[in-house]
Amino acid sequence: MLAGVVALLLLGITNQAWLPAAGCLLLLVLFLIRIRSAKAPFIQPSLLLNKGYSLGLVIAFLAMGIGYSLPFLSPQLLTYVNRLEPGAAGFALVPAAVMTALLGRKGGKLADKKGNSFLFYTASALLLLCFVLLSSFAGMSPLIMPSS
Repeated sequence: MLAGVVALLLLGITNQAWLPAAGCLLLLVLFLIRIRSAKAPFIQPSLLLNKGYSLGLVIAFLAMGIGYSLPFLSPQLLTYVNRLEPGAAGFALVPAAVMTALLGRKGGKLADKKGNSFLFYTASALLLLCFVLLSSFAGMSPLIMPSS
């Protein structure tokens, strides 16, 4: 049922269709009923009531969504909104690739020094900031627009 919830949610969002979204909600309700009534549920209901865990899930979902969308949306933004040729859009993203390569090692050292949760929250905040900046500078000159 959990796999069905996720599959129908993705189908509803991708196709902008209400029927899969309604099916997702129905399966979610059935899944919640099932995990409350089963002797050994797949997911313990008490786990979902833990506020720290639930907040962590929401933050992880948003961070992963932003993290996976930026490499796909940035070239489209540069091509369709800023009217750059595809080669120029790729070239405009080179500084971001260089910074990723340089900061990857620093991130590992920071995780060792301050802990994984500090690095996770810092990276999540930076991804959110990057997304806000990209949406704020949309349509402006590519020279002004910060690389993602």
